[in-house]
Amino acid sequence: MRPSRFARLGAVIAAVAIVAGQSVVATAADADSLAVLLDAVRPLIAAGKAGEAYDVLSRREADFGGTAAFDYAYGLAALDTGRPADAAFALQRVVAVEPGFDGARMDLARAYYDSGDLESARVQFEYLRGRDPPTATRQLIDRYLVAIDSRVADVRPRFVAGFDLGAGYDSNANGSTSDKQFLGFNLNTRNVATATAFVEAALAADYIHPSGANVAWTVSGRATQRWNPEAHFVDQSLVSAAVGLAARLGGWRTSIGVNGGWSALSGASHDTSGALELRATHALSGPWQASVDVSYGPMRYVDAHLDLLEVNRLLASLRVDRTGLPAEGAFSFALIGGGDDACRVGSPYGNDRIGARTSFGWRAGHASRAMIDIGAMRSNYSGGSGFFGLDRRDTQYYAVALLDFDDAPAPGWRLEPRLRYVKNSTNVALYAYDRWEAGLFLHRNFR
Repeated sequence: MRPSRFARLGAVIAAVAIVAGQSVVATAADADSLAVLLDAVRPLIAAGKAGEAYDVLSRREADFGGTAAFDYAYGLAALDTGRPADAAFALQRVVAVEPGFDGARMDLARAYYDSGDLESARVQFEYLRGRDPPTATRQLIDRYLVAIDSRVADVRPRFVAGFDLGAGYDSNANGSTSDKQFLGFNLNTRNVATATAFVEAALAADYIHPSGANVAWTVSGRATQRWNPEAHFVDQSLVSAAVGLAARLGGWRTSIGVNGGWSALSGASHDTSGALELRATHALSGPWQASVDVSYGPMRYVDAHLDLLEVNRLLASLRVDRTGLPAEGAFSFALIGGGDDACRVGSPYGNDRIGARTSFGWRAGHASRAMIDIGAMRSNYSGGSGFFGLDRRDTQYYAVALLDFDDAPAPGWRLEPRLRYVKNSTNVALYAYDRWEAGLFLHRNFR
């Protein structure tokens, strides 16, 4: 939301004319020097080379700072190079000397907006709107005022809590092979694929506490319980919590946070995990944006006999997203890499991972959306003597399809039928399995 470069170039040309009437310029020679300087900067601004213009002007600030013509050109260059605080300081001086210079006031309002000083920006935009500007300018001002209202709403603390209820069928609740024997030995029934119905319940809460327009603290937590009537030995309890700091840095949206989790099987503590997470997102051209995510943290087991499984996990992803597709569609694609560093010397559970995932969502009806999510991950294990003498190589494929119905079965509720399929292919038959799940879930949030 900004005037065209050529419209603002015209303002710079007009600003040169201010020089002649300014007592701040002590001599005619000074005025001539400033006019020459602005003539040199003008083509840089016209060509979109704001960085070069800023470099030229910043070297002469000691000579001409406080001169409205110079301050205005300097303010524009600072604004276009992501220095809104410097721009606001220069443009304040312009408006103080030339209160009727509406172009400078418009850019001052933009500088306040870009620096997060929303109330000062609102004051300037509302003043300009009261000056009966041209239609195009008034529409631009109105868009800024709407954006300010939206961002002011965003700086209020927000708390959202909700619960989920679900039920369905799981063909392989314990994620195990369907073979009953391995290397000639009969497997324990708990290590053979077990089908069961399931019932699931979850509670979740999120709290966002902004610290200004561009920074916010986030706290979240979730507890989930799944019951498997035909496989109680894998009744699972999950508790997780996270705290983070999110910030807008110029054109970037960034966050840093830590999370932790605990799980139990059949009521007995099983494992704990944690991670440090970093994320950065930047808008690309048009409706595209790119994100980078990195996480690192430990996975530990309560039972000392399972210490062979303990690892420190590093995962990173590069993702692109595209919105504005037909039927309000949205597409994403991510490349994923990382691995597990085994904690115990001689453990074969260290591995390197590489994979990809893609998803597509679209509006399927007046109050419903559909989504398909598919992906694959390759894991190459190494360490110790391997798995039964083999260097294990797994490729896991998965697919999820769901529909999301708003205000169903009643206002404020969401109904979600979901299908999920997982296939783990491996050169060690004990770890090969297929699993599919069909479920119906209800969601309800409270604010």
